[in-house]
Amino acid sequence: MRRLIESLARFSWAMPVLGAQQLARAARPSRAARQNTSAAFDALSLAVYNELGPTLHSLYEVGDRLQRGALGAVFSLLPCDPGRLLDALTPAPGTRASRQNLVGKRDSAEGDSHA
Repeated sequence: MRRLIESLARFSWAMPVLGAQQLARAARPSRAARQNTSAAFDALSLAVYNELGPTLHSLYEVGDRLQRGALGAVFSLLPCDPGRLLDALTPAPGTRASRQNLVGKRDSAEGDSHA
């Protein structure tokens, strides 16, 4: 019984820590970072699903469909897709816009040091 309680306590702690890590990754201005975050959550969801029995598989699938529908409704109310907006605002690494942003930041930092 003690081992079960310890495992449950570790799991209870691991979930918010993982969530915080993935939230930090998702906030990065990189499409790859956001894709890695999505893949990590998908892998975790699949692992949980695989631990469920047939009865709970059905319950999980119903909840998943409801949640997807609710999120779809919320996103349909937004004027644009947040992912596309982030992609549009974030130049790809190595592109001219990306290099200009870096040079501009370096130049403004050098200007600050001469003041």
